[in-house]
Amino acid sequence: MQEPSQYGQSVSQPTEAEELGYFSRTKTRVQEVDYYTNKGIVLPYETYQKITGPQLTLNQQMRDRLDNLKVKEQLLAKRNENLEKLRVFIQSADGLRITVTIKRQRVTKYFTENITKAQRQERHYKAWKEEDKPADGYRHFIKNYLSPFLK
Repeated sequence: MQEPSQYGQSVSQPTEAEELGYFSRTKTRVQEVDYYTNKGIVLPYETYQKITGPQLTLNQQMRDRLDNLKVKEQLLAKRNENLEKLRVFIQSADGLRITVTIKRQRVTKYFTENITKAQRQERHYKAWKEEDKPADGYRHFIKNYLSPFLK
């Protein structure tokens, strides 16, 4: 007698109930597609030799020479190439907003502009000035805080 494994019976071995003539009415589970891992992808050696090998040697040569400008150009070229591939997936990209479909749902990512340190301090300073303004007498207090209770 064989013990069932943690993940259930395998399809090739019949269970005791099936041997006796009783068949299960439940459907067999369909293997889910895993979109986020590359477990099944193994590059053949020819592909590695043609694409990845020269890339690694070029990267190492650039690190040895500290040729930052060439590295930057290469990264920009790679980024542009990836963006061209992703044109299918990016639905809209206007200004500081990108909309992408992930698992049949539209996801929008909002970006902010990088402001300078002086502008950031000025904005916070304005906010502090607004908070520190004195209230204009009792009218302000009654109007903003007590009016809901006086109705």
